[in-house]
Amino acid sequence: MSKLAEIEGLTKDYAEAREHLARLVGNLEAEVETAKARQLPAIKDAVVAARAARERLAVEIQASPDIFQKPKTHIMHNIKVGFQKARGRLTFANIEQTVKLIRRYLPDQASSLIQVKETPISNAVAQLPGVDLRRIGATLEEDTDLVVIRPMDGDVEKMVDALLKDSTKNEAAESAA
Repeated sequence: MSKLAEIEGLTKDYAEAREHLARLVGNLEAEVETAKARQLPAIKDAVVAARAARERLAVEIQASPDIFQKPKTHIMHNIKVGFQKARGRLTFANIEQTVKLIRRYLPDQASSLIQVKETPISNAVAQLPGVDLRRIGATLEEDTDLVVIRPMDGDVEKMVDALLKDSTKNEAAESAA
């Protein structure tokens, strides 16, 4: 048996294993869709109810700041309620101008307030010939052929990606509630 024939046989085994996996994932996806269809109306109602309850709670907390002076928060029914200092977001109208002003008004703090970053541009350096790479102390690593086993249909990957995407959306919806 030639090596190519042996590889063809192993490729066939892999293709059959993927088809089996695709069938299982397809069955799971069908079950998930059935369960979603069955549970979705109740979940939507629960999301609306949770959002309304949260809004009523927020209005009441907002109207009662005197209760949350010290401490600013309380834990009730495993939920922290109260007030917390909002994190401000730092913005610069003009970054270059801010750098100039730091250098002018805070020169002794400039090194800790201004980031100066010089780094080689990897994509450009990678295009240099080998002799130049050696001269500048750079090496091109892993410049070899790699084994490729990539299904051309991508069905299993698409199904798994779709399942993961749905799972992430559902988790986000649950955490928002």
